[in-house]
Amino acid sequence: MICGIRPSTTVDHILPMTDDHRDEALQGACDPCHRQKTASEAAWFRAQSRGPGRRRPDEPHPGLF
Repeated sequence: MICGIRPSTTVDHILPMTDDHRDEALQGACDPCHRQKTASEAAWFRAQSRGPGRRRPDEPHPGLF
């Protein structure tokens, strides 16, 4: 149980982005807590894997040398 207030309705992986389905690697979570935890983990992983952006770098003005 993550929040300790609402009953667990979902099974959550304690360590994010793993396929470890052993009982000791899982925890119960209510739906709102599970959604919040999953969203924050996904945002963290997206930030870590940022590659070069789609935007081209600024180029110097053609009239300047």
